[in-house]
Amino acid sequence: MGTPRQEFMKRNGGVEQMVFVSPGRVMFMNGAYMESSPNGLQIEPPDDAHELAKDKVRFHQARLDLATEEFVKLKQQLVSFTNTVLSDGSDNPGASQESIVRLKGLQLKVKNYRRNLDRVQGKLEKLGDDSEQGEIEHYEKLHTENSQRNQAILSELQGIRV
Repeated sequence: MGTPRQEFMKRNGGVEQMVFVSPGRVMFMNGAYMESSPNGLQIEPPDDAHELAKDKVRFHQARLDLATEEFVKLKQQLVSFTNTVLSDGSDNPGASQESIVRLKGLQLKVKNYRRNLDRVQGKLEKLGDDSEQGEIEHYEKLHTENSQRNQAILSELQGIRV
């Protein structure tokens, strides 16, 4: 058994299932959050399905953003290096085949992450529709109950005489 922090990380998917969503804050795919400082807060995934779906969208968006940034940076480096080699007339072969393979791997990763984000956004939208309808029904019920209670109070008040 490890430290409480290690147990929290293991329980929520480990390093493979986490992404930095802001400086000092890590999010797990299952909706859990953790501050990156050694004694930072550890927040379990929310119980509410709608909040959990929103957290999952945040996770997938952050992961997609980081992968896209990595892809763009590598592509810019490879293009810049190759253009420099071309303009210098150097015998240097330019971008290596390994770098191009890595770039294509990042491209595939970005496409997969985008597909995952679309999937969880679809689930959130569906939940949002259900959640909104549930909220409307909840407030309608509350309104009816409050009206009935207020009518009863009003009747009681009207019956009180001096």
